[in-house]
Amino acid sequence: SHFTRPAAQEVTQASLHTLMALVGKSLLSRGEGDRFQIHELLRQYSAEKLADLGDDLLQSTHATYSAYYCRRIAEQYPRLKGYHQIEALSDIEVDLLNVRAAWLWVVQHQDKDLLWQALPSLSLFFHMRNRYHECIELLQLALNSLGQPETKLHASLLIRLGRMVASIGDRPTALQHLERGLGIAERLGETILHIEALLELSTVHNWMGNFQELEKCVRVCFEHLQAIDDPQLSAFSLRMFAIVSNNKGDYAAEAQF
Repeated sequence: SHFTRPAAQEVTQASLHTLMALVGKSLLSRGEGDRFQIHELLRQYSAEKLADLGDDLLQSTHATYSAYYCRRIAEQYPRLKGYHQIEALSDIEVDLLNVRAAWLWVVQHQDKDLLWQALPSLSLFFHMRNRYHECIELLQLALNSLGQPETKLHASLLIRLGRMVASIGDRPTALQHLERGLGIAERLGETILHIEALLELSTVHNWMGNFQELEKCVRVCFEHLQAIDDPQLSAFSLRMFAIVSNNKGDYAAEAQF
């Protein structure tokens, strides 16, 4: 189990002096940069001792730990979509075991705020790494835990699940997830989620050769984009318009897009 000094200090209130004392006693080892590591057997022993101190302390420690790693991965989202993408992917990778453990805890305790906070970065990381099956497992666990409420979190989980399922080739199932997510987003009036669902649907329809459905999704999407300012969604929409024009043989229009 790897962790950084800030993580240890926030979760356990341990000072640098305490951490270095544990290193001196070989209870922790010092890794690269600002990272520490605890042997798995010692980690298990420590977890047992923490449990012996009472359920309140155990639960509060898990909650603090999970909140920290959900916030940490959420902070990577601008970097994942910007110029520091490679560094962000590397930073998430090195903490992925902690992030995964945090996700499982918030799923189990149905902490919707932390799920919403971590979801965009978590799903984007797995998508960029082409690790679709891992993401499908985590998203499905969250959906199973939450049931089927009509919330923007549920819609976002379905849209991202649809994207991942489409990426492993199960396009019919992807359409089901995406259409459910689209319906919830539409009923809630969540414009951004509505557009995201339409763009994902347009991609799947293009892969399946459903060009009429593709064009319908793109046109509805473009209408909604007039009301918001989102350059990345607009760029994606224009790219899909170019695909529509290409499928129709309108190469002049394709060149414009």
